[in-house]
Amino acid sequence: MTTMRKGGGGRRRSRLLVAGASVAGLLVLAACGGGSGSGSNEEKAESKGVQVGATKDAYIAAFADVDPVQLTAQSINAPEHYYSQGLQAYADALKEWSGGKITVNLQFAAAVAPPAEADAALADGRLDIAAFFPSYATQKYPVYNGLNTIGFGMDDPLAGLLAWDLSLNDSLAAIPELQEEMKKQGIHLLLPSNLSDVTAMGCTSDRSSPAKAKGGIARTAGVLENAYIEAIGMSPASMPFTEVFEALQRGTVDCTLTALAQAKASGYLDIAKFWAVGKDRPAVMHPLAFSEARWKSLPLVAQQLLWDRLDVLYEAQLRSVLAATSDALKGLGAAGGTVSSFSEDAVAAFQPVKQQAYDAFKASGVVADTDGAIKLVQDNRDKWLGIASGAGLSGVEFEQFAGWYAEHNDVDLAPVVEQVRANILAPLRPGA
Repeated sequence: MTTMRKGGGGRRRSRLLVAGASVAGLLVLAACGGGSGSGSNEEKAESKGVQVGATKDAYIAAFADVDPVQLTAQSINAPEHYYSQGLQAYADALKEWSGGKITVNLQFAAAVAPPAEADAALADGRLDIAAFFPSYATQKYPVYNGLNTIGFGMDDPLAGLLAWDLSLNDSLAAIPELQEEMKKQGIHLLLPSNLSDVTAMGCTSDRSSPAKAKGGIARTAGVLENAYIEAIGMSPASMPFTEVFEALQRGTVDCTLTALAQAKASGYLDIAKFWAVGKDRPAVMHPLAFSEARWKSLPLVAQQLLWDRLDVLYEAQLRSVLAATSDALKGLGAAGGTVSSFSEDAVAAFQPVKQQAYDAFKASGVVADTDGAIKLVQDNRDKWLGIASGAGLSGVEFEQFAGWYAEHNDVDLAPVVEQVRANILAPLRPGA
């Protein structure tokens, strides 16, 4: 039996995502290496770094003799998209804290590699950093996609979102098989679960009950979501999110499981006006990763800064996601759309899906300690719900969120970000 472990020092972080094969099986940051992937920095990869909690001045001093590190970051979205804003904040922080030694050239709209090729681009050197989608390649990532079937509970746009995402990030580092799987593909995980926004089902007509859903077709992003919509009588369809607008417009699909903010950014709130939400729903994760070969070539202090300033990335993305969700809800209202809860009989139909997913995960054997993995995710979800509640970020449902955000758009996220540093970043900090 494999022992669940938390890494220290240079161990890679790992997290869960969902996909599989049947229920059983289930951005792009690209950093092309200009100038600093070899040579003197490669020789310095084992050099001394800085202490946990190092100040900006300490970091700048430590970079004094480091050659410039040039990275290219790619978002699959436009510059104004909330993911792009998070990457921009991260790039700015890296430059500032390195005294200008780390520079990031941001490319947008998947200019370097399409989402389905981002992992290959990491492995072959076209990219250094990328958000990619293991659900597009279930055969390559059986561990990640299997783990992606046990993440439930993205129930609301605040505490539920935080607990779902952070419990996965807090758990996945303890899954050695995931670390090994990614390393085999030439990938070094930064955030195994790159912050998403809350997934709901948006449709061209009301499909919130089994009677109304029966016979419809919904675009899904993974096998678990397939089982979810099949439970209420719908058929799943797989396609890149870039094709969803046209599919909804032409009636090829009736619904899509996606985030309201992503729907607004993609322009189809005027088509998909009927949104249904419910408790204990699944959602599909995707990671933010670094090229393993490139990571190894960087001096320790560069690795540490890239790691430490993930706190800036996370806070910037979270703020952007909250703002985008509020804007999407207001935009939906302006378009004459609605958000409602799934009917009671729909909720009842969903209940067996969760247990079936757990049973299939246990039978899959993608990790040695399947029971331990499930318990770890569940326990960490409870922990992060408590952290969110303690920070005053709980009790806000979809219907209330736009009004809540109008009064709390400057909400203090420092308590949550500090817990991210302590629970997620610090234990796996390079050289720690």
